[in-house]
Amino acid sequence: MPRTPVTEMKASVLWDALTAKLDKHGADGGLLYTVFERLIGISPEEVRNRIESGAAYGSLFPPAIPQRAAEVKGTVCGVKVEAVEDPLMRQIRAVDLIVDKLAKGRELDKLLPPDESGEEERKDPVPVMTFEIDIRGEEISGFSSPDGAVTIIPFTGRTSSPLFEGEIRPGAADVQTQKPGMPRRLAARYLFHGHDADGSGCSLFVENVGETSGEPGPIRAIPVFLTDSKPLAAYFRGKTFRSEVHGREGGVRILIFEDKPEKGD
Repeated sequence: MPRTPVTEMKASVLWDALTAKLDKHGADGGLLYTVFERLIGISPEEVRNRIESGAAYGSLFPPAIPQRAAEVKGTVCGVKVEAVEDPLMRQIRAVDLIVDKLAKGRELDKLLPPDESGEEERKDPVPVMTFEIDIRGEEISGFSSPDGAVTIIPFTGRTSSPLFEGEIRPGAADVQTQKPGMPRRLAARYLFHGHDADGSGCSLFVENVGETSGEPGPIRAIPVFLTDSKPLAAYFRGKTFRSEVHGREGGVRILIFEDKPEKGD
């Protein structure tokens, strides 16, 4: 059986493993909450909520690397943290390294001094869902002509979040079109089948449309959802969402964010 990526493993399982490592070496397992708060910017309360909801470990980390996590350097489990390119995996390795040092007797306040500025640091938004997409490269088709180009990219994938957990059904594809002098237009349509927060079997259709000029950075798109799940439908109703498409080995990672009005709007 294929090994489950660490980002998709249950947060509760890995949390227990990290706290057990600290406890085993005489450190306080409760320090892990402080590690995440100072290094990643997620509060202990939010960590507990996500663990109790059965969320994946990757949901504890923001899509962009927080400054403190980016500053962590060293080697853990034979991996040089600063050399890890994937943003989520780099944060995960940074946590692993800090926990390893705590287990060896280092002091948390020396590894991650508390912020004494008195100013609340802006926290990056946390995605409500993350889609792990595997591109079927051997099935890509398309054509190009003086009038434009078309590329059809079939893919599979999966997602695991407190809202929904499931896998993409056959037939998913990203249709990319481009006309001379215009941005490349992306229109991905796919259907998940899985279960919602109530544990009921359901389907979730996603249409994700965006554009890219080819410049470095994530592709931004607007997703639209349709579902036969009552709790999911209630959650989606009246809300707008945005997505970021980040490249990863063998495919892409799509982060879904709820668009919330700025305070004062």
